[in-house]
Amino acid sequence: VSTQSTGLTRMRRMKQPDELDSPDPGSSPESSPTVSPRATLNSLRDPLVPQQYLEQQVQESDRWLFAGLGSYQEIDLTHLVGEEDHHHSNVETGLINDQKAPVFKEEKTWFGRLFSSTPEDPEKKHSHEQLGEWTATAICANDITSSCFYVAGICAMRAKVWAPISLALVSLVLFLFRSIYGEVVTALPLNGGAYNALLNTTTKALAALAACLTLLSYTATAVVSAQTGVDYFHQVTDAVPTKLAVVGLLGFFALLNLLGISESSKFALVIFTVHMICLSVLVISTLQFAFRDKFSILNQNWHDYMKDTSAGDIAVQIFYGFCTAFLGISGFETSANFVEEQAPGVFVKTLRNMWAITSFFNPLLGLLTFCALTNKQIEELNDQSNEVSPILAAMGKAAVGDWLNNLISIDAAIVLSSAILTSYVGIGGLTKRLALDRCLPKILVQVNECRKTPHFIILGFFLICTSLYFIVNGNVEYLSGVYTVSFMCVMALFAFSNLILKYKRSRLPRQVRSTWWGSLLAIACVIAGLIGNIIMEPTVLQYFCIYFGVTVLLVQLMFLRTSILKIFYFFLKNSQTRIGNTLKSFVVRQIRDINQVRMVFFTKDASLGTMNKAVLYVRQNEQTSCLTFVHVFEGALPQQLQENVRVLDLAYPKLKIDLIGVKGKFNPSTVERLSEMLQVPPNFMFIACPGNHFPVQLSELGGVRLITH
Repeated sequence: VSTQSTGLTRMRRMKQPDELDSPDPGSSPESSPTVSPRATLNSLRDPLVPQQYLEQQVQESDRWLFAGLGSYQEIDLTHLVGEEDHHHSNVETGLINDQKAPVFKEEKTWFGRLFSSTPEDPEKKHSHEQLGEWTATAICANDITSSCFYVAGICAMRAKVWAPISLALVSLVLFLFRSIYGEVVTALPLNGGAYNALLNTTTKALAALAACLTLLSYTATAVVSAQTGVDYFHQVTDAVPTKLAVVGLLGFFALLNLLGISESSKFALVIFTVHMICLSVLVISTLQFAFRDKFSILNQNWHDYMKDTSAGDIAVQIFYGFCTAFLGISGFETSANFVEEQAPGVFVKTLRNMWAITSFFNPLLGLLTFCALTNKQIEELNDQSNEVSPILAAMGKAAVGDWLNNLISIDAAIVLSSAILTSYVGIGGLTKRLALDRCLPKILVQVNECRKTPHFIILGFFLICTSLYFIVNGNVEYLSGVYTVSFMCVMALFAFSNLILKYKRSRLPRQVRSTWWGSLLAIACVIAGLIGNIIMEPTVLQYFCIYFGVTVLLVQLMFLRTSILKIFYFFLKNSQTRIGNTLKSFVVRQIRDINQVRMVFFTKDASLGTMNKAVLYVRQNEQTSCLTFVHVFEGALPQQLQENVRVLDLAYPKLKIDLIGVKGKFNPSTVERLSEMLQVPPNFMFIACPGNHFPVQLSELGGVRLITH
């Protein structure tokens, strides 16, 4: 490491606010000496920024809000060859001198330890077995294929004999989303789904809204799936009380996730295989029954329906069936939330498998419903007082007998219950990402020593689902509507993020590319389906707003914590009591703990406009007072780079802006080494959208974010 000690353009290391001889915010101004900021500013003169203006800026703000002036550091990583020298600690390997490096300071207060979000990612220390094609597919497909047990009956009621067409139309929409999800996730292969897509293309606040929708969707899915699975099981026996069975299911899958995702996926694969066998038996048996019956029931249903039906009624029924059929593809978004746990190339295959299975079974089961059951029988099944309409079980009974009725009921109970596993896996990947990005408390990403799984996330989700179930007293009807609206909003936001990705991040490499018209058509179809569902069940919107509002409030508290603390300090500012001074000092320490998290922006040149964009993004989206520009070069540092960074450092007094020049090549090893030296996780490192000749894949940078274009 070589640290420059001479040169006219070198930025000198300035005293930090803690080092200034100025009064503590908690002390009395009468008993503390006042210090002019001129002693600090004189050592960093800049002809572009008037000295008097800088002094005025510092004087008009509280001392503790002044972040300090930046420094310049040069690091030599030209000898960094690869991972084999990763643990060496000498000058030749390029490790930085700890005493001179601007490293991140670990929070020391309880508030900082709890709510900061710079823990070491447990996945970096403990590598887990990555999921293969069918184990990853099983986790998602158990959710998406379980929906046929309730969507078949509802769609048959609303679309009548046109239900197969409505289900087929939704399969075509899902084909569009197959390309949309494939493009976004292969371009940005990180956990988080819609949150990750919007985070790298828009603002963090909008991304957080998408995350809230996803969290709400997973919570409602787990509760509804547990209740519906138990209801199907009660078609066979009432041996277990409903509430005890629901809580037991939620606890059982929490235990599976505590054992680890690999073990959970194997269990999911067994369930998925048995489920596919049961559905195949049902389809074959019903087809045989229809051929023996010469499709007489289907013909009778058709003639009964067409007697009093107009062309307008047909269009409305197909549309309502189309809106309802979106329930049959819920769970398609899950794979994007744990893409980092999947082996390379697996994600696109999971999308293909889910689309193929859904497109085959859903329309076919919708047709076979009218081949085995009359219109009157379908209405009676949907009018039952049970929470579910056991229409597929009734098909099996009509086609073969009681044994197939019992088999389908047991299969439905198991598969609907295993959809809870999908919720646990999806919520785990998304919550971990939110905690690392400071949208949720960092304590959530802590792992247990035994299985290396995030126990706080798993147990917390179990408690939330259990308490929500008892709050609604087992009546999950409105939760089902909340789940539907949340899921469709997430789908629409994902398609929207795909459009933004095409516009702002068009140069990013990706394995799949969707068309502009395909993305626009997908958004239009989802919005139409969302409006249709709200028209059919207007009260759902009211419950959705309540649950969504609570979820947003919890996340927004993390974004507003410094503002809340500053408001608290404002009311204490003029207090001269002993308790008041103690509280003021406490508040200042908490704000400093939150704001000392360092952000890093890799700048490829001395463009003042690009660097100013980075500063504005950090100020608007991150809670920090420390920003470091890093320039990796092999020849010489750009002439204007230090000067431009100094201008920005002086222009933003509440943000300390450092500059680090790194001799070497920009590659994943360099990013990883700097992350370790500066103690900054990759998700707090930013770059502008790379060009077509970018030397590495974005996925190789370990989570570095895109913030400008």
